[in-house]
Amino acid sequence: MKKKTVGFGVMFLALFVALSFLSVPGARAAEKSIAVMKFTATAGGGRSYWRSASWDLGTGMAEMMTTALVQTGKFKVLERQEIDAVIGEQDFGASGRVDPATAAKIGKILGAQYLVYGTVNEFEYSKSGEKGGVRIAGLRVGGEQAKAHIGMDVRVVDAVTGEIPFSTRSTADASRTGFKVGYSSSDFGANIAAFKKTPLGEATRKAIEDAVAKLVRDFGGEAAPPPPVTWSGKLFIAEGGTLVIKAGTKDGLKVGDVLTVYRPKTVTAGGEVVTVGEDKIGKIRLTTVGESAASAEVLEGKGFKTGDIVKSGGDY
Repeated sequence: MKKKTVGFGVMFLALFVALSFLSVPGARAAEKSIAVMKFTATAGGGRSYWRSASWDLGTGMAEMMTTALVQTGKFKVLERQEIDAVIGEQDFGASGRVDPATAAKIGKILGAQYLVYGTVNEFEYSKSGEKGGVRIAGLRVGGEQAKAHIGMDVRVVDAVTGEIPFSTRSTADASRTGFKVGYSSSDFGANIAAFKKTPLGEATRKAIEDAVAKLVRDFGGEAAPPPPVTWSGKLFIAEGGTLVIKAGTKDGLKVGDVLTVYRPKTVTAGGEVVTVGEDKIGKIRLTTVGESAASAEVLEGKGFKTGDIVKSGGDY
């Protein structure tokens, strides 16, 4: 057979072109950087009730949203203390004067790409059946019912352009009947921890969680990194189609573990087969595990072949 020789330059070019069209597993765009600003209340909609709190409700709600955003694992969220310090130093307005017009300056100082603003325009609380109870330190103990309602508008402002790429409205209700239903209008929580235990706090949590769910769904943000790969090896198809891996308890595997199966991506460059990545093709679950071998059943996917790559951890 006549041999063909390929120059190193041609081989490199072929490999470069192949890599240009293939993505490398695990690579992901940078997370969106977000700062949550202090919530404000509009005229009406319970603004006077809002002001009757003995602590700063606007900051407390911003902290609740910050926590909810962090828990999604999809954004880089700035600390509230850092934001408050910057706002105070720059005199951007401790009383709600911060608006999208100042977003670029705030974003540059904080290092945030986006600012989240929340405006509460419905803030209602009512109690019934109070006469039969006894009030202790602002808390009524007795047979009463408390109802709370909150409505808020949440918007995301681009700190560079001042544009609003996302906005949503969320409302929520909560009620409680029986003992320890809540606090009076002048003392419905001495701090954020106490507020969360009241009907108003519960309604606020529901509304914020709804807004964050919509934000993640419609505005995006990159996913949190996958768990680290703790074991990797090859899949073998035994007689009768049984899935087998040459690893077991000594490798930290156990019955019930779910492993992800990948198919190597290869290209031929200069007569040489080069692996340039992997495609996820399914999942398997270990059914029997020995010291150095295990068998598995298919959970997702089909067409598995001997030589496919199997990993524990990683992108589930």
